[in-house]
Amino acid sequence: MAGWSTMAYGPLAEAAVRVGSPDAEVTLNEADAAALEYELYAIQAQLQRARGMLMWQRGDLHAAVSVLQSSANTARSQESVLELGRTLAVLAEVARAGGEARLAASADNERASIVERTGPEVRGLVWAGASVTPAACF
Repeated sequence: MAGWSTMAYGPLAEAAVRVGSPDAEVTLNEADAAALEYELYAIQAQLQRARGMLMWQRGDLHAAVSVLQSSANTARSQESVLELGRTLAVLAEVARAGGEARLAASADNERASIVERTGPEVRGLVWAGASVTPAACF
């Protein structure tokens, strides 16, 4: 049976990707396997976001956008507003990098709406306003 420590898989995998760890993909694959084995639905959006960022780092913008859109949809279906905001910040950056201005604007607008609804306590978080790069703090 899984304990609370299994919930660390999401942040660990995302951090490995963000810092460009050489074993980021292995860490992400292990986290995906643990999420499946232990039915860790709460970290699915985060793992999808990490996978999208990994694809972005590798230059596969089309695949990154697709996976990030899946992450956003997962977060929406789970009503995980903060995960959705974090994903939308990355999606906007990837969309801009890929020349998809409309998608970037849409993601930025939805993210801004989340920040407005959530309140001032999130305004200091990177995803709430500033540009996000794969290695940005979260």
